[in-house]
Amino acid sequence: MKQLREIWKIFLDILFPAICLSCGKFLSEDEKNEIALICSPCLESIPINKIVFRTGGQYLLFAASSYENAVLRNLIHEFKYRNLMTLQKPLGKIIIGYLKRVALPIQDTTIVPIPLHPSRLRSRGFNQAEILARIVGIYLNLSLETETLKRIKNTKSQIDLKSHDERRENIKNCFRVSPQSKEKVRDRNILLVDDVYTSGATIDEAAKVLRRAGVKDIKVLVLAKAG
Repeated sequence: MKQLREIWKIFLDILFPAICLSCGKFLSEDEKNEIALICSPCLESIPINKIVFRTGGQYLLFAASSYENAVLRNLIHEFKYRNLMTLQKPLGKIIIGYLKRVALPIQDTTIVPIPLHPSRLRSRGFNQAEILARIVGIYLNLSLETETLKRIKNTKSQIDLKSHDERRENIKNCFRVSPQSKEKVRDRNILLVDDVYTSGATIDEAAKVLRRAGVKDIKVLVLAKAG
């Protein structure tokens, strides 16, 4: 049986050879097994930040890399919109590589991913922010609360809106803290996790709702920051 599986694997590799999503190079066996869908040189070309960003006093922003990097931007797009779940491996390596470089206070901290609206979650099949949050939770040994923050308004995609004011109006009043979670988050520190930080409108709205629920302190961790 094992021999048949090996023959089948060779047959599939001949018909559908694994190539890097960025440069099109054929992947080695190690690259296919360890990082999936991207070659080592392309992955290593993604710069990892060494700093923490300040955002006007509301929260500290921890951003692993830049959304301006074409390789990373393409990986995020393929992950979100083509449902290439194996990309969580290289994306996880990037975010963990960043966490090894910065001091992220985690005492009394709970991880909360930015939620999708239920209809969008059904359509996509997964929440990319939750997948990244699980990777972070395992690495930092922190609990993850996926039912704390709810998206109650099915907003337009922020990427389709150009102005800052349009984005803020679009996202206004779209979140709430579930009643059963209010005691869990009161006086706790929250690490909000999302994939991309652009204008900050989504994170600002989520942070505002959590503060109203009595959260003590909020920090934000994203895979990529635009601008």
